Amino acid sequence: MSLIAEVAIGLAGFAGVAVVLGRGPGRWSPGDALRIRMLLAAAFTALFAALVAVGAAGAGLAEAAAIQLGAATLLVGQVYW
Repeated sequence: MSLIAEVAIGLAGFAGVAVVLGRGPGRWSPGDALRIRMLLAAAFTALFAALVAVGAAGAGLAEAAAIQLGAATLLVGQVYW
């Protein structure tokens, strides 16, 4: 789960760089802006879910239960977005 958190941070960073490089009037089409927002939402949802699982395991929850909790968090986050 720590690896998933690291990948999610990398995706969020990439999206941030793409936004900064594309700044300017009329540079992003509405479709591109939507794709960037969706990438950021997916990255932050995965990051939060992974951190929930890592935190639960660190708090003493069994590894299998911590992974299930992280997966449930990921599912709820993806349905919300």
